[in-house]
Parts: sequence; C-alpha cells; structure tokens
Amino acid sequence: MINRISISLDKAGEALGKKPSAAANDFITGYAINWGPVFASGVVIVLPVAAAALLLQRYIVRGLTLGAFK
Repeated sequence: MINRISISLDKAGEALGKKPSAAANDFITGYAINWGPVFASGVVIVLPVAAAALLLQRYIVRGLTLGAFK
C-alpha cells in the first residue's frame, strides 16, 4: 500500500513541473492513445489563448493597422 502511494506521488510530482503541451503528450503511450484526455488537455491549453484573443481583438487589429502605415 505504501509503495503504491509513493509511486503515485512520484508521478504527480513529475507532471507538476511540465508545460501543459508536454503533459498532454503523457496520454500517448507505446500501446495506446487515450484520445479523450488528449483532446481535453488540448481544449484546456487553447481556451485561455482563444479567450484572450477575442477580448483583445480590437487592440490586436489596431496595432496591426498602425504598424502598417509606418
């Protein structure tokens, strides 16, 4: 029982130090690809970037057009 807990804590510690895109790769093994967690982690990675782009869309376009007239 103690051995199982120490192994799971060791694996959890490895995942905490990884970037999200590298951690999503952990769901792909040599034998199978767990598509559900792969796509779920992809949504978690992309969602904040897409939300920021939608919220800052006005400023992104404004910066691009101001840079074009230099």
